[in-house]
Amino acid sequence: MDVSGKTDKIVIIGAGPSGLAAAKVFKERGIPFDCLEREGDIGGLWNAATETGVVYDTTFLVSSRKFTAFEDFPFPDDYPTYPSHRQVLSYLKDYAREFGLDQSIELNAEVEEATRIDGGWRVKIKGESHPRFYRGLVMANGHHHIPRRPDIPGEFTGETMHSRDYRSVSQLAGKRVLVLGAGNSACDIVVDATSVAKSVHQSMRRGYYFVPKFLLGKPMDGLIHFFEKFPLPRASEIGSTRAGTASSSARTRISAFPPPTI
Repeated sequence: MDVSGKTDKIVIIGAGPSGLAAAKVFKERGIPFDCLEREGDIGGLWNAATETGVVYDTTFLVSSRKFTAFEDFPFPDDYPTYPSHRQVLSYLKDYAREFGLDQSIELNAEVEEATRIDGGWRVKIKGESHPRFYRGLVMANGHHHIPRRPDIPGEFTGETMHSRDYRSVSQLAGKRVLVLGAGNSACDIVVDATSVAKSVHQSMRRGYYFVPKFLLGKPMDGLIHFFEKFPLPRASEIGSTRAGTASSSARTRISAFPPPTI
């Protein structure tokens, strides 16, 4: 900690995947730093036990373990192709231990304010009477903590919930469920709801391709990575991508629905 205003230290805000990766690189290169994490544990959005965690019971990676892992720290061989959120959290904790990052991470250190000053940053930590000073600042605080809610005209008197607050299928049991959107969380929740809800509908503002996780028994991202090794003209690349996506996915089929675009 430096409260004098003269320091070579960098501050990393957040100890999720990005914060841990930055901390590892700084440590390897001898760059002094503090990593500040406001929660009582690391892992960011992958830690369901913290307020920051946004995972639900059925959260799994949407990219395979081979193409998600850090290059110098693969997932364990006994993990499934698409690890669960619990396995991802365990992996991140193993990563921190393997590279000795634990002693450089301050838990329960919530940054209330960061102000740019001459020569660096003035950082106010909750509960500390004096600000700290750093030469540089790395923002690794994530972007999923505060939900973004659409402004939809009209009135709805039923229950509304953002995916940020979804945790288990018990929240959907016996209800008529409408899911807005077709991102990763939306599609997960639709699948969950089909097993317990009275009815399930999904609303999308445009057409989508729903690409399977496996094709011919292989992870889809692995196949994409393989074909990207062969250089093609831009027009041919776009055409191949569209053709491959269309042939391998379940496309939304509604007469008045616009076709998917890439």
